[in-house]
Amino acid sequence: MSIKGSKLSVESFDSPASSESPWLGLASFTEETRALFHGRDSEVADLARRVRRKQLTVLFGQSGLGKTSLIHAGLVPALRPDGFCPIGVRLHYEPDAPSPAEQIKQAVHRVTAEAGTWTKPGSAQAGETLWEFFHHRDDVLRDATGRALTPLLIFDQFEEVFTLAQSDDAGRARAKAFLADLADLVENRATLALEQDETAVERFDFVFVHIGRLRQTDERLTDLFRGLLDCWC
Repeated sequence: MSIKGSKLSVESFDSPASSESPWLGLASFTEETRALFHGRDSEVADLARRVRRKQLTVLFGQSGLGKTSLIHAGLVPALRPDGFCPIGVRLHYEPDAPSPAEQIKQAVHRVTAEAGTWTKPGSAQAGETLWEFFHHRDDVLRDATGRALTPLLIFDQFEEVFTLAQSDDAGRARAKAFLADLADLVENRATLALEQDETAVERFDFVFVHIGRLRQTDERLTDLFRGLLDCWC
């Protein structure tokens, strides 16, 4: 930036970031620029450890703390060698947008098509729940070497389900249904109808399903995120 007389002129700094000058300005670090991302190794290790151990990990904080950089330049590269397939999801809540669950499925199809192949392509059915979508029996994502990959959903701006998604009655109803659907996935819990369907075991993998767990997880999940949103605001 330079000042000439009474006029203010802004000179562009379009030099690419380098190891000598690793500053990206206001942009976040990504996998492509991870070599320039330093100083947060302990945070990356702690976050990766939590993701490996838990079905759900929540990273929250005020804007500008570097959460996006921590995830994309730190967490994602750390997890790929472990067989994770990170899938970034940014949900949209406009009235004409697909349902949140459908947006997630679209993101999964898009990313996994580049990461590898499914052993039973075409298993997904329209209108199925998120739990069903991720639990088709013997349908495994494998990379070019045959290694099994685990899809990892990474939601950006998830708190918008409690803000932008609450604009009207229809939006609130759709958000409530989505949270219930997501809670079933997080708890690895099939629907009651599937649990009572004796033929469902032929189509879905129930090995890790927690039969009989408390069926109020969607409410607990909502309370968790609302509490974090209150703290964040």
